[in-house]
Amino acid sequence: MGILNSDQPVNVKKIVIAKIAQAGKDGGQPPELVSAVLRSSLNFIVDGETEAATLSQPVFVEWSIGHQPLFVEFFNEEQVTELVENPHRRPSEVLWTVAFSLKLVHESGSASYTSLCHAVGRKASYLVCSNITDFDLVMSVCSLLLEHRDCVPQDSALHTFATMLIRAVSRFHVPADQASLAHFVTEVPNCIGKLMYEIWIRNAEVVADSLQMVFDIMTKASNTESITSLGAIVQFVPDVFMRSMLQAKVSDTSLSDETALLVLMRMLDMLCWPSVSNIDMWMITFMRALASAHRYSVLMCLAISKVDQVCIKG
Repeated sequence: MGILNSDQPVNVKKIVIAKIAQAGKDGGQPPELVSAVLRSSLNFIVDGETEAATLSQPVFVEWSIGHQPLFVEFFNEEQVTELVENPHRRPSEVLWTVAFSLKLVHESGSASYTSLCHAVGRKASYLVCSNITDFDLVMSVCSLLLEHRDCVPQDSALHTFATMLIRAVSRFHVPADQASLAHFVTEVPNCIGKLMYEIWIRNAEVVADSLQMVFDIMTKASNTESITSLGAIVQFVPDVFMRSMLQAKVSDTSLSDETALLVLMRMLDMLCWPSVSNIDMWMITFMRALASAHRYSVLMCLAISKVDQVCIKG
């Protein structure tokens, strides 16, 4: 693998690396050599230059598949923790490595699979936090957890993960070009929203924490975060929890008219997300609760400030 750091032409590197990858298909390689090749190729994948990382992937794959028992020993909990806990030059390749490796360990039938998943779950919040504005990386984390459900954090770590994921979505930059925008519009609800829904329907306490985070984001007047993107996942909050929270907020005497108006305006912003559901009904619930509390001034201000958008959505 040292040739990757040499001055040899790219074509020469490709030929040599292809031969190394091919040699990995022979399951009779010495354990020491297998470990050395796996470690070297892994280092290039997560910390190397683009060319070295790309060339190293087939080597890692072939030697892992060709020597599954030795690979299971190599990809232990210590290795997983090092990958997800420490900063690496190529975080997207870290997630690729973890996803590929967990799949291979699972297919091998190793009892270590569950403990490896739990190790990933304990660091899931860190993976989101350290890449909080990067849509592709956050989506990759969610895809990993959807593929390997045992990686979903547990107990208090789940609360942290859910609120961190909401914060991440609220910070995403909506792409300008059509192709990227279409991908973004599809994957935020289909991947991130799906994961959040699976978490919410199983844990009422996490729903409560999540809703409080959503409310905090919505009620910051100076907030420049992407409220529209937030609507793509908020629509998956179980209806009974959202309605209960909205009614409770209206009953809270500390909720000022200004804040209530801001909530309504943010909900209108969420309606801009394509094919969004439920939010219109929750907005009606909130407005009815305000009317029942005789807080008509909030509704009048909404009509004045958002009359054009109300008419369009109507």
